[in-house]
Amino acid sequence: MSTFWATCPLFGWGDYDVEPFGTSCTLKWSSTDSSYVTSVFMGCLVVPLGVMSLSYGCILNNTLRASRRLRQYRPNCGPRRTRHELRLIKV
Repeated sequence: MSTFWATCPLFGWGDYDVEPFGTSCTLKWSSTDSSYVTSVFMGCLVVPLGVMSLSYGCILNNTLRASRRLRQYRPNCGPRRTRHELRLIKV
């Protein structure tokens, strides 16, 4: 993925520019080709953040569902939990 985004300016989509201190090159964020800047923002920040959020949401949902199933098998066990059970839930 990084190779794709790094080579796009070499093929004419986006631009590279020297950093303000002159030590290395960076993307030219004020480029006239705003489609590249928007694509980098979406492809390198928004999409991965969405995938991570969705993944963690699914993990949380599965954990809560497993907790409810556990309560079905142990109905006399109320909201009080042992330290060992709390540690397992956190893991």
